[in-house]
Amino acid sequence: MFNKPVSQLTRADLDLVLGVAESERLEFKRDAYGRADDDVREFLRDISSMANAAGGFLLIGVDVDAEERATQFPGIENAGDEASRMLSSCRSSLEEQILGLDFGVIDVSPGRQVLIWAIPRSTRAPHMVTYKGLNQFWRRHGRQKARMTIEEIRDACLRVENIRVRLEDFLNERNRTQLAATGGREGVMLLSATPLMVRDEVLDTADRAVRDLMWNPPRSRPNGFGILRNVNARPTLYGLEAKQDTQRVEVFRSGHVEASVDIAHEERPRRLNPYQVAEVPLSFLLFVSALMNHLGLQEPVVVKITLAGIPAWEMQIGHIEQGRWHERRDLELPAMQFPYPLNSGLAAKHVADRIWNALGLDACPLFDDRGNFNHDAIPRF
Repeated sequence: MFNKPVSQLTRADLDLVLGVAESERLEFKRDAYGRADDDVREFLRDISSMANAAGGFLLIGVDVDAEERATQFPGIENAGDEASRMLSSCRSSLEEQILGLDFGVIDVSPGRQVLIWAIPRSTRAPHMVTYKGLNQFWRRHGRQKARMTIEEIRDACLRVENIRVRLEDFLNERNRTQLAATGGREGVMLLSATPLMVRDEVLDTADRAVRDLMWNPPRSRPNGFGILRNVNARPTLYGLEAKQDTQRVEVFRSGHVEASVDIAHEERPRRLNPYQVAEVPLSFLLFVSALMNHLGLQEPVVVKITLAGIPAWEMQIGHIEQGRWHERRDLELPAMQFPYPLNSGLAAKHVADRIWNALGLDACPLFDDRGNFNHDAIPRF
């Protein structure tokens, strides 16, 4: 329904809901949930039933007509405090946790707001309500929710397992293809990001906004390291590709993204540049985040990164310490899952820390605890 994180929604975005009816993925509440046990149980059932089905949005502070269509926004008081209380209930009384659960607050009149919950279609389903001794599974059907049957619980478990297996097979196949495309060159960083619910078609190859994004992908700083830019994207069998010499970026119709970046330098053979190793993943993930928001992909993303052709390469941090990759194979990081909305800085820090660890070094010093990149954190080498 929205093509941006709920925390970034404005009143103009909210007005788009007027006249829209409730559905399996959309529910309206006029009043805030109470604090009595029955009210807490009702909220947990509403949240978990959507997560156990197709995900969706829960809007609190919305009036509806006889056909359950949104008519106006009376809002509620202290929506931020309500959200914190509700989130605490989810963390303590749902098993397992719903990754990517997010909320936004929009002012509609003085002292009153509409609270919007974005509930992802969960890859950890089924979720059980455990509040005060309950052991209940709920699922949304159309505009209603109901206790899950044994068959529905079994199907939910199988669906999650099938997603995992299908994604693992896809990532392994794409990684083999990317490695083969390097032709054995030394010093290549291969990056990929895949929406957890892999689809057939979310990208229109004629979308001018996507082509513009590929022409000028975001970077953490104007002259920083990043993925290929200033190259026109062209349609391919799989989607859109921008390619120049050995560098490339490709966006698949499914929303899967790949990039290949040379990290070898003639003046410093077999020496990894720590700034480049940290900043290329950051720029790539900034691009992925912008693309997912544009395509309306509100779900976790799986990131995979390989440093190909670097056996016996080393990384020098200033003039003090150095790390080395001793294996006689490519440095292939395990696939990493990050929740929606994607925090590019924290995800890049996580990636960089893993590369530093693989080289026998401590955490990457170029990121602070919040994922902010600091180019001056270590002396130039």
